[in-house]
Amino acid sequence: LGENLPGVIRFSVAEILRWRGPRAAPWPPQREDNKPLFEYPRNGQNQITWEQNGLAQLVPKTYLGDENVDLWFKLMAEDPERSPLRDAAFFASLGDDVHMFSAFFLTKLMEAPLSGDEGKRLAFERVARWTSKPSGGAVDIFGKQLLVMPVFEDYHWSLAILCHPGELACVARTRLGSDVMEIDGEADAQPRPCLLLLDSGGGNGVAPISRYVRTWLELSYQRQFKEPLELTTSTRDARADLPAVALDVPQQTNSYDCGLFMLRFAEVFARRFLDGDIVVDQTFVDAALCGERVVDFAGVDFQSLRAEMWVVGRELSLENGFVVPPFADVARAWHSTPNALKRSAPTAPTSRRTSPRLARSTSAATAASPAEPRSPAGDDRAPTTATPPRRT
Repeated sequence: LGENLPGVIRFSVAEILRWRGPRAAPWPPQREDNKPLFEYPRNGQNQITWEQNGLAQLVPKTYLGDENVDLWFKLMAEDPERSPLRDAAFFASLGDDVHMFSAFFLTKLMEAPLSGDEGKRLAFERVARWTSKPSGGAVDIFGKQLLVMPVFEDYHWSLAILCHPGELACVARTRLGSDVMEIDGEADAQPRPCLLLLDSGGGNGVAPISRYVRTWLELSYQRQFKEPLELTTSTRDARADLPAVALDVPQQTNSYDCGLFMLRFAEVFARRFLDGDIVVDQTFVDAALCGERVVDFAGVDFQSLRAEMWVVGRELSLENGFVVPPFADVARAWHSTPNALKRSAPTAPTSRRTSPRLARSTSAATAASPAEPRSPAGDDRAPTTATPPRRT
């Protein structure tokens, strides 16, 4: 693998565990010497910088931050050598059917209230550049079958998936109802736009997300097609233009594996959807709203993803001249850490306003903010999502 080439920099297991910090701390502490290990892709646009903290987040019992989420999504969607979907027959056309957003997309969209038309316009403008790039490469969101969006709130990752956005205009115009069903008996089997929330923590925050996503879709459609689009959304009415459903999914048994569950949810759902094993139609939406488990995750190994991500990070680091020890060595040393090192570490700050990047800091100098009350259902105040800084 080139580990013996001259000029490489070797990292020891002990050194990596020092980056990780005391075991009781959920995030690696911010350090001034947080050096980059590689940029991915090496040549191309929208590069992701993976730093020492990104590696430290893969140590067992550690929360994942935004750089690991963004790196894995990019690998999943674009890398024919490393993607967990690379063996699928649909992989060559994956980019045509699925768009995976950055960990910062929903956070940016939802950072301020939807106060009237001006609030909606500002929300749209905050993220307009994410799909409309002046240098080219604009994303046709209405030409996709799936839009995959990470959600970060209260130090917890979950996943929002928008299915069949290209069908929204048709659904909005026909306003599916009993009269349509009587005329067209096959309407239930047609592709059905909906917004799904997959949350391994058992949360049901899909309502505020749906209001912001609806606004973004309406204004995106108007900008792209030069005509208005008015959508209805509901967490109870299966006949709304955009039903929003929190799915029944496997639950994590600890506080730190939410990122692994979120990434694995995205991988498994995309694979089974594009293979045709998951058919998102009116029947699917009806069953999901009734609380049925409409997506089967039986046999899915969520815990192994940490080691899989370590292997990829190790390979890419080596290409840039950094030798990282195997995951098994680090995990073995981590689990044998003396109990004295498991105590006395500060816990993560509790502010709901902390971003995926800032939440990694467990420094005593970071003051915890009081938790803000969750917006009640039906309130268009900004939900308490993270507000991350811009990448530089």
